[in-house]
Amino acid sequence: MSISKILEKDFKYIVVCDFEYRHTLGNNPEVVCGVFKELKSGNIIKATGQGLATCPYPINETLFIAFNSNAEAACFLELGWGLMKYVWDLYVINKKLYFGKITNAPGQFGLLRTALRYGITEVMSEQEKINFRDLILNNQEYTDQQLEKIINYCLDDVILTEKLYYRQLGHIEINNQNNIEKVISQNIFHSKALAYTAKVERNGIPVDAELYYDFQVQFPKIKDQLIDNINEKYDIYENGKFNHCKFEKFIKSQKLFNRWPTTNTKKLKIDRKTVYNFSIENEAVAEFRLVQEFVTSQNLRGYQIGKDGRSRCGLNMFGQKTGRTNASPARYPFGGPRWARTFIRPEKGKALVYMDFKSQEPAIQFALSGDENLKAAYESGDIYIYTAQKSGVVPPGATVKISRSFG
Repeated sequence: MSISKILEKDFKYIVVCDFEYRHTLGNNPEVVCGVFKELKSGNIIKATGQGLATCPYPINETLFIAFNSNAEAACFLELGWGLMKYVWDLYVINKKLYFGKITNAPGQFGLLRTALRYGITEVMSEQEKINFRDLILNNQEYTDQQLEKIINYCLDDVILTEKLYYRQLGHIEINNQNNIEKVISQNIFHSKALAYTAKVERNGIPVDAELYYDFQVQFPKIKDQLIDNINEKYDIYENGKFNHCKFEKFIKSQKLFNRWPTTNTKKLKIDRKTVYNFSIENEAVAEFRLVQEFVTSQNLRGYQIGKDGRSRCGLNMFGQKTGRTNASPARYPFGGPRWARTFIRPEKGKALVYMDFKSQEPAIQFALSGDENLKAAYESGDIYIYTAQKSGVVPPGATVKISRSFG
């Protein structure tokens, strides 16, 4: 049985959906319109205003098909519908099929280029798409004629997504004839994961906006003060700029010169990883690292604050080959310098907890594989040191600090 037939059997409704919306940095979307095509019946619904008061199809019985469903999920939430329960995301599946196999150029995994990759040539130009987006984003109100054009533009994307859906199913069937049910399950799971990042983005991160904006104004003054303070102790900057010769003298004074790595031009490396590694063992380098992170940032990155005082940005799940999120460091508080996270502040009466999984991937790997060596490495508490010891790269009993002296 084909994938389309299996999905038609499993779901009462199969609906291709797309929304057009206005969006400003840091804020949630303002929905302009939505178009829905139910594939079993061929029925098309175009909705604006009160027509978007409720979802036209029951969420628990519908498979929603979208391209980059994070945007559709964000609109579902903004309209008060809740999240979709079942999603088939053509963007996610295309990433799984092609990421790392084709050039990851800007727009390469967008709707238009993905459609062309599957041999669908009757698509609008990228410039036409930009023109419509400008029309939507640059206006708060629309004439009847403009709104009709926007709805038809949205319908065009729905029709294109439908064509892409069937082409993609054909591609999957050819390459997974003996594993159809498993592939369907995985694709719905991964699609839903991307859609649900919309909930995280919608919540945002609470920020002390007043402090943030005040800091932005005072940034140049603070930067100069930090440079003056570090220069009084170690003399590394000259006229507000980093000086390689002075830095070399500083590293020699700390007796680190013989171990400090160099670039191809024989200058001491000053990338974040190198400086961080030495900052763990040397307090003076740790002081320099703090100033370096601040000065090289040029301005305070990592925040897009909305009108409700919360910072929001796209998490970009599947932005990396592993499927991980890849949020922009310039827009995501946890992507900027660590010191900049002090602007994150919970609302009164609430608390924030910053947590991370330790060695999550190896734990999953040994649980699935049953590999006892991998299990022992995980349970040692530091899989990297354990592996290095087993390989003879570092001596028994080595720690992270000791092992760096061997590197």
